[in-house]
Amino acid sequence: MRAGIVHVTDGDTVVVHSLDGRDLGRVRVLGAKAPETGRPGCHAEEATATRAELLEDQPVTLTVE
Repeated sequence: MRAGIVHVTDGDTVVVHSLDGRDLGRVRVLGAKAPETGRPGCHAEEATATRAELLEDQPVTLTVE
């Protein structure tokens, strides 16, 4: 299914909508290694910001495993 990333919640989780605007929920990005948010000194905020810069507003194809 084709979709678009509308928000990056942390370094390995994104919120996606279908191309017709339906909310498809939170999706885990496979293969993405990122620190968990809320841990002091682990650079999670930087990882989230970088991932957002790269992924927000980008089209993706979702598959079920």
